[in-house]
Amino acid sequence: CHPAPRWPGDTRHRFLTQRQCPSFATIMAKLDEDSLVLECGDQSIQISTEVDTDTKRRTFDAGIWDDQVTVEDMGDEAAKFLQAIVDADEACKSGDEGDSPASSGMFQKVRLVEHCINDREAPSKFVPSSAQTWLGKSPQVSLTDG
Repeated sequence: CHPAPRWPGDTRHRFLTQRQCPSFATIMAKLDEDSLVLECGDQSIQISTEVDTDTKRRTFDAGIWDDQVTVEDMGDEAAKFLQAIVDADEACKSGDEGDSPASSGMFQKVRLVEHCINDREAPSKFVPSSAQTWLGKSPQVSLTDG
């Protein structure tokens, strides 16, 4: 995974969480030796996790909180699977008047991504002292929330 160019303040790609789309909490994930299986209701998809050196996945920077991380797109089929869940979730269609996600197109191009591993430390403003290493270093940036 090669880092994408960084443009300060570029937030075209933002993370969508289950706080915004509660139906994400109904997705079951299973990981085996060479694939990730996602299931939601009667729908499922199997996504290969094998590294194919002949095919490069699209990488880009995505905004998470006040930071950006480099992510790798997991493909169109995975995106269609997630988009169907988002489109069916009533919470994703509602919003404050004039700021409705559906009317603004905010949730119209949902993609499944994975984090490109790097050695960049998390910004100190996001790291409580209890999460620092015994040498006072911050942990590496990741896509976890706590």
